[in-house]
Amino acid sequence: MSELTDPAARLYRLLPSVYRERDIAAGGALRALLGVIGEQVEIVQGDIDQLYDNWFIETCDDWVVPYIGELIGYRTPAVADDGDGAAEPARLRALVPRRDVGNALRWRRRKGSAAVLEEVASAVCGWPCRAVEFGRFLAGTASLRDPGLPPSRLAPVRDAAVCSGAGSPFDSLSHGVDLRRASSTQRPGRHGPLSLGLFVWRLRSLPVTKMASYCLDRHEKACYTFSVLGNDTPLFLAPGGEGLLRWPARLTRALMVDAQGRVAEALYGEGRALALWRREAGALTLVPREQLVVADLSGWRRRPRAGTVQIDPDRGRIAFAPGEAPEAGLLVSYHTAFSAPMGGGEYVRTERSASSGCEHLTVGPDAEYATLDEALEFREREKLDDVVITLTANAVYADPPPIRLRKGQRLEIRATGQARPLIDLRNRHRDAREFLILQGNEGGCVWLVGLMVAGRGVQVRGELEALTLRHCTLVPGWEPGASCTQDEQDVAPSLRLEGRSTRVVLEHSIVGPISVPAHGRGAEAEPLELRISDSIVDATSTRRRAIAAADGEAAHVRLTVYRSTLIGQVHARALALAADSIFHGAVRISERQQGCLRFCWVPRHSATPRRFSCQPAATATHELQPRFSSLHYGQPDYAQLAPNCPAEISAGAEDGSEMGAFHDLFQPQRQAHLRERMAEFLPVGYELALINAS
Repeated sequence: MSELTDPAARLYRLLPSVYRERDIAAGGALRALLGVIGEQVEIVQGDIDQLYDNWFIETCDDWVVPYIGELIGYRTPAVADDGDGAAEPARLRALVPRRDVGNALRWRRRKGSAAVLEEVASAVCGWPCRAVEFGRFLAGTASLRDPGLPPSRLAPVRDAAVCSGAGSPFDSLSHGVDLRRASSTQRPGRHGPLSLGLFVWRLRSLPVTKMASYCLDRHEKACYTFSVLGNDTPLFLAPGGEGLLRWPARLTRALMVDAQGRVAEALYGEGRALALWRREAGALTLVPREQLVVADLSGWRRRPRAGTVQIDPDRGRIAFAPGEAPEAGLLVSYHTAFSAPMGGGEYVRTERSASSGCEHLTVGPDAEYATLDEALEFREREKLDDVVITLTANAVYADPPPIRLRKGQRLEIRATGQARPLIDLRNRHRDAREFLILQGNEGGCVWLVGLMVAGRGVQVRGELEALTLRHCTLVPGWEPGASCTQDEQDVAPSLRLEGRSTRVVLEHSIVGPISVPAHGRGAEAEPLELRISDSIVDATSTRRRAIAAADGEAAHVRLTVYRSTLIGQVHARALALAADSIFHGAVRISERQQGCLRFCWVPRHSATPRRFSCQPAATATHELQPRFSSLHYGQPDYAQLAPNCPAEISAGAEDGSEMGAFHDLFQPQRQAHLRERMAEFLPVGYELALINAS
């Protein structure tokens, strides 16, 4: 830090030189004192500067946004107040969006139009929205007295694109009158004369850029999946274009074909919804759009003709003609979807501020190291104590060497926000290692950020002090493949802890079962610390063990769980605190005299410490069960609460949000805020039907 920016130096220079000389001779105590005073001066000065910025909606602090809205008559939703007039910053940003307040006056001048309804809805809830006037699609007999009434449109059964859109936000067919009210909370209707539907896409469209596809060993190895894991995954549109491309809708076979029966030009190519590259002789060649044929590849029964490539966007499958598969592999770019930025993926992540003396190593095609193995070998050879290895490309790293840390060493392996690298540990050969081994000594710390690990997972040995997984995916349990099924036996753990004093932190991650020894080393050994926040721990079934020892006994671990979803049984020694979480499986805690569960869903027969405001309530006549849209990893709506989930769970957290891993999306509050704001902008007499498109 220079003397111009150092607050201590600036105050120190104001002193007469005689006092500075005496202070230097005395050891610099006066300079240290002025440094403490200078820090407080900087805080006051920064607060004074922010006072001017707080006059403008573009630059003000988050807590000022509701006050500026009050000046223009903006009605703050009731759900934004937590009872004492204050709200948490993240919750306040979700419920009182800056964009909504800044455009309030402009939108009021366009009140009642469908276009402004979409803009207001998107600003309020942060999700892409599409407004549809259902009255325009009512079936009726054309009359000469009322030329404004559009004639009924018969369903063109030969037009797959039109028929496949029935019931979707892009439905253009005629419908009979629905007498049910659109705003009904029981069974809302749709197509009424004064009904307006607001379709909301809650899933985020996430890109996957130039990633290796998975080759299935069938039909002369001419079958591929878009997913590098080998599982089926539906494709999505990339929002930001014109017309249909404005929304992150699911890409179906009907939407992918243009009027000439070919793949639409606006969807295919680099930087668009999807693209395919052949990797041959060290070069990438884009597969021509004219060769692509949209087909149903369920069961892989269809065989492409010579010179064509079949694509099934509903399942994310690719089929080449026999003998025409790429010799060196196939790279694909596509868009998938998920509820939140969680696990490995191409999205912006906050990075840990590394120490100034650490060594930075980059791995990628144009980086100093081509593979992860080379970077790890350089670190071991040079005996570097503090290293950050950054992976810059969507590459597959197979069977990396064991990672060993000496006393006090620190290592971070992270991916950039534009990459989703995969560490592939699938045991294709008998002599291959089964785990990514982390061997540590006292004081050693490891961070894994933005990575995907498929296969047998991560194993921690020795006396590693801390292991932190942030925005990582340790593929839950099953061996990836086209079917992705499992038998009734316990699946292999994604994280196996065999260290003595390891502290494990999971943040915004998706992992499979966690295995911890049943007993510590030594009679007085303290249990391992395991902190889980905003994450999913998935054993693939409620009958399997999500957190336990290998033999099914209680794991020698002390749990702390915040805003997470645990699928499977939990057998642990102690539970310090669990809040706003879902335990979708039996919980058995050995030491129940200490600890607490707050605002959680736990099976009633579980043995836990004391509970506070948990579900199901002790006085309930029937047990409430959480309902999920999907519990299969790889699906876009994985671990998302279903629309018919009981409100005691979908809005049962301490602040009124949902329990589980997606708590911080504040979906119940957003939907309530959306209904409240739409009532202000709806045309007179209209009723709103809020419909989840995803």
